[in-house]
Amino acid sequence: MIATNIDKQITTLLTELSLQQKKTVLNVVKTFAHEHKEAWLNSDYEIEMNQRFSDLETGKDKGFTIQEAIVDAKNAYKLKR
Repeated sequence: MIATNIDKQITTLLTELSLQQKKTVLNVVKTFAHEHKEAWLNSDYEIEMNQRFSDLETGKDKGFTIQEAIVDAKNAYKLKR
């Protein structure tokens, strides 16, 4: 399953972070979870996410790896400097 793969990637990446970085990530996750709590309960949201996960699992949508997202973020940062 795709969720298992994501969990493994997150777990692997977390081992590379310092304690301060882990605290920051935890803060972001907590903030995201609290701010979007109602969205998780929205049936339209659930339908959309199920479709997206299905598209990723079947290969209809390629998606992005964490590494691709990091490279894109670094490039965007460099362009703003």
